[in-house]
Amino acid sequence: MSHKIFTEQIGFRLGIEINPRDVRLVPYHIDPYCWRYDDSLASLFEKPLSQHDVLVRRRLLEELGRKFEATYALREIQLPESEVVSSPSERSPKELLLGERILSSDNKEQFSPLLDDNDPQVGLRQQVQKLGSQLRILNSEQQRQSKLLDGQRKHLSKLESLLRNCSNSLRTLDGRLLRAEKQSA
Repeated sequence: MSHKIFTEQIGFRLGIEINPRDVRLVPYHIDPYCWRYDDSLASLFEKPLSQHDVLVRRRLLEELGRKFEATYALREIQLPESEVVSSPSERSPKELLLGERILSSDNKEQFSPLLDDNDPQVGLRQQVQKLGSQLRILNSEQQRQSKLLDGQRKHLSKLESLLRNCSNSLRTLDGRLLRAEKQSA
């Protein structure tokens, strides 16, 4: 259950579809997400979800969205020794990229939309993906609520039928009682 809820959080916040079996508290280096969490929860993110007991899983579900949330994983590229700069602040945007591929002249055009923050299409594409993911989650929730409502309608119908039967039985008993009173009088 918690894997599915974490999957929905990743989809809703980031617009990334993940199979529930692939959701991890300690994401692999290739996973496109990571978790941003409060220091008070840091120890919970040191081992896989499957190694936590039910109480810890319940606590994680309660804290989701309040003390931790999904965020995009930004990974540094491992550069050859000759290209390593002395401090992270000296690194250029070219040296940082989602994933683990090094931007070179032969694949620069392939990744240029990812690096151009001023490109409105990139922002729109990300927004469309995020909205699409949110729409899928909302549709799923609407279907769940619809099924719940259908179940409640069936239950209400049964209760109305039972109420009619009780009402008819009361009228019948009331009629018998009136006849019995007339006969005894």
